[in-house]
Amino acid sequence: MFQGKLINNFIYYFLFILIIIIHKISTKSITFSYRTCLPNINLINIEHYYLSNSQLFQLFTKDFRLHIIYIYNNEQIEYQFGNFNLLLPYSASFDYQFQTAIDYYHEIDTWHYVNITFNDYLSKVFISFNGDETRLIPLIDYPNKNLTTTKLNVNVIVNEQQTNVTCLLPHSGFHTKFKNCLINIKTCEHRTCTSTNNAEQYCPLFKIFDCRPFTDLECGLKTIPVRCLQNHCQNRGICYVDLLRNVTQCVCPSGFAGDQCQYSIDECQSSPCPKHSRCIDLPNSYTCVCDLGWTGVDCSDDIDECKTIQPCKAARACINLPGTYKCDCFDSFGGQNCEMTLDPCLSEPCLNDAIKCHPILESDNVVFRCTCRPGFTGHRCETNINDCEGIICSKNNTHCVDGLNSFDCQCKSNFIRNADGLCVEQNPCNSSPCHSNATCYNLKGGQYRCMCPPTYTGIRCDEDIDECAIFPSICRNGGTCVNEIGSYRCYCASGWIGSTCVKAIDYCLSQPCNQNGTCINDINGFQCRCLSTYTGNVCQYDIDECISNPCMNNATCFNYHGGFYCQCSRGYFGKLCENSPLECQRLQQANLSIKCIDPNLCIANDTEKLKQINQLSTYLCKTEQDQILDTYFTCINEQKFDQCHCPSNLISCINNSIESKSICNCQNGGTCVWINSTNYRCYCSPGLTGDNCLNEINYCSSQPCYNNGTCLSQLNKFTCLCSTNSKGIYCQELIDPCESNPCLNHGQCQREYHTYKCNCLLNYKGNHCEIYQTPCLSKPCQNNGKCYDYNNNNTFECQCPFSYYGKYCEQKNDLCKIQINKNFCLNGGLCQINNHTIKCLCLPGFTGLFCEINIDECYIKPCSPHGECLDLINGYQCQCKTGWYGYNCDRQQKDLNKSLIIRSSISTIFHLYQTYINISKILPYHYTLIPIRIQYEFLTTLNHISLLSIGKRFQQELYHNRIITNLDNKIMLSTFIDNREQWTMIIIDIYHLWIDVRIGKNSMSQRFYITSPSLEYELQNEIIFGYKNYSGCIRQIEITYNQVYSIVLTDQLVELNKNIKLGCERTNACENAICRKNELCHDHWFYYTCQCQSPFFGEQCDQIAPIIIFNQSSLIDISFSPSISNISFFFNTLQSNGTLFQLISFSKQNRFTRELILQNRTLSKILGTLVNGHFYLIIIDNEIQQQEYELRNEQILNDGRPHQIQLDLNNNRLIIDRIYNESLIRIHNNKIIPNKLQFFPYGSLNGWLQDLRINNQLISLINTTKLKKKLNITILNMKQLENNPCYPNNPCQNQANCLVTNSYDYLCQCESNWFGQNCSQINLCNYNNSSLCPNGFICKTIDNNNQECLAIGTFEGNSSNLIGIFNYSSILSNEISLRLRAHLQTAHILTIKNLLNLNYFSLYLTNNNLIYRDSILNDDLLIELNNQTFEQWTTFHLQWSNNLTLIFNHLYTYSINLTFDDIFILNNQIEIILGNGFRGCLEYVLIGENLYIPFYNDTLFENDTRINKISIEQINNIQINNCTFNNICKNLNCYHGQCIHDFDRGKCLCNYGWEGDYCNKNIDECQQGNNCSKEHSICQDHIDGYYTCKCDQGFTGKYCETNIDECSSSPCAHNGTCIDLINGYHCNCTNNYISSHCSISLNETCFGHLKSCQNNGTCILKSLNLYVDKPKTECECRDGYSGQWCENDLCQKLNCQHNGTCQRLPSKQATCLCTQQWYGNKCQYDVNECIINKTNICLNNGTCFNYPGSYKCQCQENYLGIHCERKHICLENTPCFNNGLCRPDGEHYYCECLTNFTGSHCEFPTCESIPCQNKGTCIPDNERGFLCNCTGTGYEDETCRTEINECLSNPCQNNASCIDQIDGYICACTKNFIGLQCEHKKFFASLGFSYHYVIWPGVAILLLLVIILLTVIISRIRESRRSRGTYRPALNENGQSSRVEFSMILKPPPEERLI
Repeated sequence: MFQGKLINNFIYYFLFILIIIIHKISTKSITFSYRTCLPNINLINIEHYYLSNSQLFQLFTKDFRLHIIYIYNNEQIEYQFGNFNLLLPYSASFDYQFQTAIDYYHEIDTWHYVNITFNDYLSKVFISFNGDETRLIPLIDYPNKNLTTTKLNVNVIVNEQQTNVTCLLPHSGFHTKFKNCLINIKTCEHRTCTSTNNAEQYCPLFKIFDCRPFTDLECGLKTIPVRCLQNHCQNRGICYVDLLRNVTQCVCPSGFAGDQCQYSIDECQSSPCPKHSRCIDLPNSYTCVCDLGWTGVDCSDDIDECKTIQPCKAARACINLPGTYKCDCFDSFGGQNCEMTLDPCLSEPCLNDAIKCHPILESDNVVFRCTCRPGFTGHRCETNINDCEGIICSKNNTHCVDGLNSFDCQCKSNFIRNADGLCVEQNPCNSSPCHSNATCYNLKGGQYRCMCPPTYTGIRCDEDIDECAIFPSICRNGGTCVNEIGSYRCYCASGWIGSTCVKAIDYCLSQPCNQNGTCINDINGFQCRCLSTYTGNVCQYDIDECISNPCMNNATCFNYHGGFYCQCSRGYFGKLCENSPLECQRLQQANLSIKCIDPNLCIANDTEKLKQINQLSTYLCKTEQDQILDTYFTCINEQKFDQCHCPSNLISCINNSIESKSICNCQNGGTCVWINSTNYRCYCSPGLTGDNCLNEINYCSSQPCYNNGTCLSQLNKFTCLCSTNSKGIYCQELIDPCESNPCLNHGQCQREYHTYKCNCLLNYKGNHCEIYQTPCLSKPCQNNGKCYDYNNNNTFECQCPFSYYGKYCEQKNDLCKIQINKNFCLNGGLCQINNHTIKCLCLPGFTGLFCEINIDECYIKPCSPHGECLDLINGYQCQCKTGWYGYNCDRQQKDLNKSLIIRSSISTIFHLYQTYINISKILPYHYTLIPIRIQYEFLTTLNHISLLSIGKRFQQELYHNRIITNLDNKIMLSTFIDNREQWTMIIIDIYHLWIDVRIGKNSMSQRFYITSPSLEYELQNEIIFGYKNYSGCIRQIEITYNQVYSIVLTDQLVELNKNIKLGCERTNACENAICRKNELCHDHWFYYTCQCQSPFFGEQCDQIAPIIIFNQSSLIDISFSPSISNISFFFNTLQSNGTLFQLISFSKQNRFTRELILQNRTLSKILGTLVNGHFYLIIIDNEIQQQEYELRNEQILNDGRPHQIQLDLNNNRLIIDRIYNESLIRIHNNKIIPNKLQFFPYGSLNGWLQDLRINNQLISLINTTKLKKKLNITILNMKQLENNPCYPNNPCQNQANCLVTNSYDYLCQCESNWFGQNCSQINLCNYNNSSLCPNGFICKTIDNNNQECLAIGTFEGNSSNLIGIFNYSSILSNEISLRLRAHLQTAHILTIKNLLNLNYFSLYLTNNNLIYRDSILNDDLLIELNNQTFEQWTTFHLQWSNNLTLIFNHLYTYSINLTFDDIFILNNQIEIILGNGFRGCLEYVLIGENLYIPFYNDTLFENDTRINKISIEQINNIQINNCTFNNICKNLNCYHGQCIHDFDRGKCLCNYGWEGDYCNKNIDECQQGNNCSKEHSICQDHIDGYYTCKCDQGFTGKYCETNIDECSSSPCAHNGTCIDLINGYHCNCTNNYISSHCSISLNETCFGHLKSCQNNGTCILKSLNLYVDKPKTECECRDGYSGQWCENDLCQKLNCQHNGTCQRLPSKQATCLCTQQWYGNKCQYDVNECIINKTNICLNNGTCFNYPGSYKCQCQENYLGIHCERKHICLENTPCFNNGLCRPDGEHYYCECLTNFTGSHCEFPTCESIPCQNKGTCIPDNERGFLCNCTGTGYEDETCRTEINECLSNPCQNNASCIDQIDGYICACTKNFIGLQCEHKKFFASLGFSYHYVIWPGVAILLLLVIILLTVIISRIRESRRSRGTYRPALNENGQSSRVEFSMILKPPPEERLI
């Protein structure tokens, strides 16, 4: 029962942990520590805050105890922590005070630890005090976890005065300012007791207790007696107090130490245990436990696991290691114990949708074979068969395209098939591969090239050039560059415009300065320099010169715009009237000839000024200074007058008396000035020009609008209509689309071209971030999962149901799977989930939460004392002692018959050699044996043996580590075992309907059912072990039948012979085997077999098939009976084409092909041929129409190496060099069954043949006389190779394979770790699957005997060198090569010196030449390299000839005196020196053909015996870094570029537009050549590497090559003809239209005049001819209009007032029609109605009052109306009741009521009238006057007059009668009911009978009782009478008085009387 509870608790604990993991509980924790000297302090306040409400926690101490108050709304709950002495009674005694003082003393200055954990999901708060006292506080109202996560606010409330004796240290959740309180806190001081008035002593620090308990003590702080606190001593230590020292001490038990016994004495600290063991500490002792794999007293004996537990299953061998073991698994098995079968097909190795993967057992290894689909080949079907091989497409320009098992002749890549089916070359530009605006050029051959426009790049010109990145300064003057597709845009700073912001805005273009002020343009603005007579920022204000009174002689000063004029008094003249009349007369008398200038001959810029001048002109003389027009007029003509009445300094005045002889035609307000009688000049209004002011000035012609703004020309001004991305007067400012802050909710605006993009915060989306979003709005959680937002990071979490998991709850949560393919329940247990509970249903034999426990059935000791119990899965086995048997070994063998003889020497282990045991002969006869158990154990190493048979229906056999169980010729079970040197137990339980088989001790039974009759008959007749002869051991053969009888086969029951022996002696026959090296030996215990590898054969594989040489005339013809199923052979040839063999079938049978079924054949062939070195298998069917089918292989077989061909027709396999190349497909079981084989039937091949096998039989091609009868062979022109170089002496070492080449030499095929011609050298490039070269080096195989580690060495000058030495032991070719890279320099490269004869030669670089120097030459040999540079890799080759000639680079020869052999002398030491000044890189230095100088000095491997090995003695500063130099750009300053590595120096890579070594020279692109039009543009160079063309007006294009066609916009309206001009156009209008754009209709104007008749005036033609240039017209105005153009509206001038109506009259007149109240020509006068009426307009004595526009009657009191014509309602019919008075109130009235009435009409009486009757209470009411309260009166209604009938509600129950009363009622109940409302039933009535049934029987009973009483009384009287006078002693003795009865008088007897 306890075990069940434990399991349940474990389940609950596991589920609790699982739930915690799934829900991911989120907590918030606050922890802190504090100590204090004060008993009462405040600590912290914690506010648990969230949106809806908050909760508060207050922490403080009270008498040193921690108190926490939890506050929510108005509720408070207090919790207390820390109990000191709760068992002491509350008392004021000395003992209590003493103990309390001790408690307080131990709390002073003591650290306390507090932890508060808020859990958002569990709605609780956990509070821990000092780690051992924890409370759980459930919150009253906790926030929903769906809401935003709560937060905590912590406030420290320690008083500042308490901080010197209080320390509070936060650990998590908050911070404080008390950072140094650990060192600054004042220790609680020991204060001496002081007295107060000698009455009481107390401790001044605390005042928590007085000093009386501590007389003569210092407040008790030093000498307070200590106490043994609870649990002071740990680990069962005993605490006691040392009274003398006033301290506590702990007496510790054995094994513990410390002041509080807190330390366990670790006896293992001294390491008492020996090696290979671990020490386990125990209480007061220790024990040593051996490590796994070790045993013995001192754990020094290694356990041989391979012998004891035999752990390895499918392994070649078990290798014992110190403390462990290792299993050498077969290739197809894995795991620590090789227990896992590695099915190679599980990884799906077959590719290309192969038909099937077959696991095949081959040489004890499970390999796979792939059956490929048609069209694929290879071991894994990885190779697509090239069906195009050998195919030549007939048509030109086509090529063969391989398909899946097919091919097609298609056009080549740059050709296309036309309508005629021919492949013609196509123009690749037709498909428009280049991006728009790019030009495509056909380069032929299917190639093309795209010429990109300047703003694009890339192969297809589809990559936009980011001009802003390439030219970061392209936008000038603070402009911002924004890249656009195909261009860029500059957003200019204020004041700048242009494509690159280089043009300042010309603010003066609009002529902002008035009054001829001079405009000065400035950056971001302009300034106006005004004339002396004007002021203002735009000269808009005129200076009033008259303020200073400039005029003299009482002249009048007139100010005007631009000056002033003095109107002189009569006779005075001059500008200031300074000249007197006398001066004027003097001048007039002078008759001087003068030159006069007529001001009327000048062009006016300001017509208003001209008008002012004309008005100021007089006929008096004026001086030339009076010309106020000087500023405004320019003189264009001079005229001399014969006589001028003015002196020389005066000019003639305007003569207004000139009469014109013609009409002046100045239009549109132009001023006409007559020059003479026939000519005039028009001074036009602003904005107009032309002779007659008919042409409007086009202010848009100068294109003043920027940024594509549209210019609208208007009269005297223009307006720029800006696009959406610009603003300003001239659209000069680009609008930042982000300027208006379009992004809402704090979104960030990002500018993109002409628009913008809003980058929203996490919780917003939309174009303007206007949409609020949360992750949960999209409902991401699937399968009913709940979504919770986390707004702080815009994430969410899905709380999934129990059965789902994943971020979105999208995955089904199979809780029964803890890993891939690994069940939650172990050992085959069934996992079930019910109600969110996981439960494992275990198989029989297992238990535990996860079925992990194997039930030990031996635990209950089921076996008798005569047997040893062996635990099994779901069972047990008793191994009985000798003489005992039975399932539990509880039965003793007896001499029941001759077969069952019990001896002490009985053995049950037998060794069988190719024999069997007949068990059925041993069993006694019984009428039935079912149910029967047959149990045995066997041990063998054979792969295929028979085990047990029961008749012919049941058999068991071992086949390659599998036990096959057959029933009725059907395989029922196939069980894998490991039978290698291990006993295997098999138990077979046979029942009538089924059979249970258990194989292995730890396995479970497997059941299969018997479909046919039971095995009863077979069991009675034949049970045989080893039914086909068994070899191996067997033991424990036990048969139990009928569940009662049990027989164990012993040596007494089994007859022993030479093939059956006792015991099991294991012998390994292969130990003494003589199999050839590397051949596999198979152990059969009693014998062995050698498995030979082709081409070897023989019992010991010591013979090799001979090599037969063939030529083009050779032939082998073999006939085989009955048929050939497989062939194999080795061959070697160099020919690429020819037939190897052919298999011929003469029989008329079907065969198999890849695709088709062919029948009725007469001759079929299978040919093996070579085509271009590839092997082809061709199947030929000789029918009427011959068909061929090919199987091809991609291997090259004519490489001079031997190759093996294996063709298996039965298994449909073709194998080349042991690789599956093609699988044949059997179709409807049709086969070619060949019976003839021919080799080299058609000649053309030379080579050799070896190891020919037919049907797995070796065919001898030398001695054909001993062939079998079924074989007929003919051999022509073939001979045997006499000497095989590989056999019998193998020259290849280290287990390498020896191959015979085509030249009859040998070739060693090395293992991966070996290299060389004989595989005698270590493979540097691949030793244990890795290279032995140092890091950074690459291993290179130079030839068959040489490998070297190569790398590029970087030499950095004088600090880099290398010195190497080697013994010249093998002749090298007389040449040296080296490959270098360097800049021009003078430096040493190489020196090679013989250390014995000191001959040497050296190579130097000097600039771009090479110097050769040796020990004999007197002068250096200069090798000129034709100014060659070495910046790229350069190869130098030097070769010494025997005639003292040096050949350089195979071309140049030089004479020298030193030969190669003078230095390289055999067995001499050669020194090599590299570097010492050279700066550059060396890729290699090669001496001879195969000796490289290594750039390392590492030892690659021990015993390096390579020939001519160079030993590096010294190597300095040679970097292996792929020719890379560091820090070369550090000191190189590239001004307009960047420094790049030029391998050993820095180099400036200039930005576009710059050049020079340091990129400091600007390239003038205009001087280098430009495409700008010379006639129409100017080239402008830019410093960033480009130029632009500044076009003249009227031209455009990148190079200004295009004349702008102003007519392209069709500016001429109404079919006008546009003529393009340079920078303009001209419109030829039709007859009906005029103006520059032909936009004005003659019909819409007054015959062409721009100013047509206004206000619907009619234009009248006065000229006789309509088609004159300027016909004379006149406007005929409508009534009320006047003026030349009917522009004057007379009604507007008349201005009728006071709603007067203007009436238009003919003859250009108008008048005002006034209303009644007004009169006058403009209705400006008021009519007085009170006077104009003869009678009084106001009736009933009303008074009339007049006011503007009307009048008003003031009526008497009771009259109303406009004229007082109506009587008031109070006068005619008063509306007031109860004598109320009606008072007028305008149109309304009100009633004055008497005191006892109220209401708006006095209709309600008040309480003063006593309205309530029958004692009702009157209550005043504002609306109704009063209310009567009739409560308690018995009356109702408004005045309590109506009596209330309470009986109307039928209050009486049970048919009672209701009687109404005043303020009540009475119920008259029936006889059976009572109560106020007759609701209660009487008692007897409830019983269901009448009172008569009670009363009369009661009377009868009462009478009977009276009669009985009377009877008793009478009888008592009679008795007393009878005893009257008799003496009764008993009564007298009892103290009773005697009684005398008179009823009977008798005499007493005598004796009684005597007494």
